[in-house]
Amino acid sequence: MVEQRKIEGMKVIFSDEEIVEIKQNVDAVLRSGHLIKGLFSDEFAGVIANRCRKERAVLCSSDTAAMEMLFRALKVDSGGVVFQGNMFPSPIFACRRVGGLPLYADLELEYLGMDPDSLERLLVERAGVRAVVVMHTAGIVSPNIVKIAKMCEERNVVLIEDCAHAYGSLLWNGSPDEAPVGAGSWGDFAVFSFYATKPMCTGEGGAIVANEKWFKVLDEVEMLARYGKRELFGAPYCELSGYSNRMTELLCAVGVVGDRHLPGKILRRGIIAEGYNDELQIDGKVYGKLPGQNFYKYVIYPNMPIDRGAFKSRMKREFGIGIPAGVYDFPVYDQPPLKQTKLWGLVTTENFCRDHICLPMHEGLSAEDVMFVARAVNEVLGG
Repeated sequence: MVEQRKIEGMKVIFSDEEIVEIKQNVDAVLRSGHLIKGLFSDEFAGVIANRCRKERAVLCSSDTAAMEMLFRALKVDSGGVVFQGNMFPSPIFACRRVGGLPLYADLELEYLGMDPDSLERLLVERAGVRAVVVMHTAGIVSPNIVKIAKMCEERNVVLIEDCAHAYGSLLWNGSPDEAPVGAGSWGDFAVFSFYATKPMCTGEGGAIVANEKWFKVLDEVEMLARYGKRELFGAPYCELSGYSNRMTELLCAVGVVGDRHLPGKILRRGIIAEGYNDELQIDGKVYGKLPGQNFYKYVIYPNMPIDRGAFKSRMKREFGIGIPAGVYDFPVYDQPPLKQTKLWGLVTTENFCRDHICLPMHEGLSAEDVMFVARAVNEVLGG
């Protein structure tokens, strides 16, 4: 008889210590009487900016809202925006809502980032590209971000790092004498997500970071987030057609605690990844071996076509193991709202989206759970 367990693919874990600290913060917020721009928002914005060597962060209700307001402030309706073929569609929806034209670059398999050669072809062939959005897939910061940042700077194209997966992720510069650099450090802007699936989450929420060169853009984003008003608590006079896209103090109260405890969470996820690395016996790429990541997802890419639906079903049916969603299970331009008659032909993107797998990853997994999952994967993929 096959052993069965109940192993969830994704789960948010708050330690007892975190829960106590969050309760104290929430109590302080409620007693203060200020649920917007009160006790914790400036502190939370500060720690976000510090993680990626930026001078300022603007907090938003979500990363999607942040992207849309940023695209508006950058006036991307005057040109194209390059995205990766393997990403979540919400930033592309945001681009289209403000009149931008989405374009797509291929994936590179070494680190799952944007392929610089594919991007360069687009920049040469397409006039009027206003921005490039590079995603740190699964929390892995590709060293190619350095090359891409230089390409964008030389062409006067705005670089936006989509750090939705990558809060707390790092990139080493290759020298033991140099400190690692946090995700979000290379772009003109970086956008973060604190959605409920992330290693550091507040349930909802997002942020945009940038340096002084771009403070006028951030000023406009902040106005857009508060209906288009210049002053948060001033007269109800709206100079822009804005939104209600602020982040509440209750979420910030959770966020400052989450940021303090994130190193321990990443350490625990790294131990889980090491367990998988030791036990897995597959022919293919195992991205959990790459350094610096926050282990938002543990990704494997077998050197063979697979039926992912059948794989997930068998893992659940025979072993009780839930397999989380991929990054991502189909190219973004195949999403129904983004279907186009143009065939993009991003071969690497399409192959990866079809055949990669993510394994369970959260701090609630025991060493025995990890071994059990790895051995079940070996059995299913091996025969």
